[in-house]
Amino acid sequence: MKLSKYEKSRLKNGCKKIARHGGCICGMDIVCDLSVNVNPAGPPEIVKGSALAALERIDRYPDYYSSDLKAAASGYYGVNPECIVCGNGTSELLDAIGRVFAGKKVLLPIPCYTGYERAFRHCETETVMLYEKDDFDITDRVISIMETMKPDALVFGNPSNPVGRLTGKEMIGRLLDAAAGSGCTVIIDESFIEICDAGEGASSVDVIQHYDNLIVLRSLTKSYAVPGLRLGFALTCNSGLLSDIEDELPEWNISAFATHIGTDILSWDKSRDYLERSRREIIRMRGSLVDHMTKAGIRVIPGSCGYILSNTSRPLYEEMLEKKILVRDCGNISGLDKNWYRLAVCEASASIVF
Repeated sequence: MKLSKYEKSRLKNGCKKIARHGGCICGMDIVCDLSVNVNPAGPPEIVKGSALAALERIDRYPDYYSSDLKAAASGYYGVNPECIVCGNGTSELLDAIGRVFAGKKVLLPIPCYTGYERAFRHCETETVMLYEKDDFDITDRVISIMETMKPDALVFGNPSNPVGRLTGKEMIGRLLDAAAGSGCTVIIDESFIEICDAGEGASSVDVIQHYDNLIVLRSLTKSYAVPGLRLGFALTCNSGLLSDIEDELPEWNISAFATHIGTDILSWDKSRDYLERSRREIIRMRGSLVDHMTKAGIRVIPGSCGYILSNTSRPLYEEMLEKKILVRDCGNISGLDKNWYRLAVCEASASIVF
């Protein structure tokens, strides 16, 4: 198994379980964690009060059907409640979808989030390397490969992770049309969409009613800075697929705690203002971080999110660790090597000396 410098550091510091992503700082003396890319604004004001109120429900089983949560998600995303599956984070939903497609052919454009490879490990997975000269964007080349390969599913992030690039709606439309012609399901992970520069305007949620071969994954984790809550949604108008996904999920997979807080967040009348302020701050912080890195001779892939992908021959992970700063070493991501790093933006990241 290929280990990144991040993973080797964790093993050296006594952690026995390998984390295939950022965010685990057990045994490490870290003052600034840039390995996780949640909204730097922090949880919105509604979360604390909602969490306290949720304690009143701790002695009860949650609603088996998550009816209130689905109703709130329906209003938030603008889709029918019958098109929504609730999950204990998008990770649980990805694993469930992976089991639905077990034994089938799945196409993964890389580099991509390591969780995709894990979730679809029981599938006949094929990868297509996106070109660095294109800033790792999905292009018509992927459509050509898809039409030749005829996969059962195509999986990608929008915006992509770890690159932070958006696939435009015109390209997504062409992907969906091509996929529909060959019986391929397109699975788009939009976990970061609300805090990318274009916000909801870049989402494909508004076309799920036009394509029964589309599943869109959404999450509260990144946008509302609540990774401890574990709450995500799969949106599809394909009732057969939706039922198959639900069958792969455990009973009461959403806690009463997450149900209460999630419903409050999705029903919050100030959510759009919070997200708009967050996007403005992310753009400002990202600009400062990119400027500092570029001046230090570090190549940066231009992105639209609260994180950036960078390339340097310097041992950036070790250099930052000496300063008690943790960055995401991308050495374990298919399609990248030890010279690639992902850094999240935050107020502190703008003042880092490289």
